[in-house]
Amino acid sequence: MRTHISIAILSLILAATVLVACGGGKDINRSDYGSRWPFTVDSATLHCDRQMVWVEANGRKYALNGTAQTHLEGALPLERIWRRSNGVRVNIGPMIREGLALCD
Repeated sequence: MRTHISIAILSLILAATVLVACGGGKDINRSDYGSRWPFTVDSATLHCDRQMVWVEANGRKYALNGTAQTHLEGALPLERIWRRSNGVRVNIGPMIREGLALCD
């Protein structure tokens, strides 16, 4: 019985360590960016890990830069939530730069 409790406690500590190491990301939303908002969803969480930049929206990951497109496991194509304005995709460059700053 003690072994099962010890393993459970160790698992919780490990999970908490992983969450702290990964950081929680940065919550972003349409109202803060106005017409510069590049997504079709109203809010997301911006993440960066090992130079991979992605957003998480509605429980799904979307790769923003090439590193994330290549290496981020489970990422969906950004095109699914990439907003168009006057038929042209809204620039995601500023969002990538903001995401990379989270890695620093």
